[in-house]
Amino acid sequence: MNALLVALLWAAPAAAQMELGTSVAPDFFAERKAAAVGRSTAAPLALALSLSFDAATWARIGVSTSAPAADLANYVSHGCYKLELIELISIAASAGKPLALLAARREKRESLRKIAQSYSLDYDALLEVALQDERLVTLRLEGLGRVAPLGPSGGKP
Repeated sequence: MNALLVALLWAAPAAAQMELGTSVAPDFFAERKAAAVGRSTAAPLALALSLSFDAATWARIGVSTSAPAADLANYVSHGCYKLELIELISIAASAGKPLALLAARREKRESLRKIAQSYSLDYDALLEVALQDERLVTLRLEGLGRVAPLGPSGGKP
């Protein structure tokens, strides 16, 4: 009788460990939530940046003129900060070079000053303009935060 009881106790945990063909890690839902948070923070910044420059600038630096926010969201999601991206855009526009080229140089840990100087640009002057542009982007970003999409209630409380 004791042997039967021991066998049943050992069989229960073994049955609980059986897989049904689909395995889900314990952090499955946490990863999805983190990815959604990353997307939600990149999209508003990318949109604010896209609204802060004109189509001629986007065309000059090789960013899609039909959907610049989508291109910029890639840079933001890969770790470019707001001021850093504005500086890269300013350098690319002044030098007439593709933004992707400058971003690749930046990923290799090349300083923004060195990148600007390689195109004979005055980094300090570009930084001053970039700081002004950053204020504009920040205002646009704050404005985007106040705008809520219309829900089923048509925007009524």
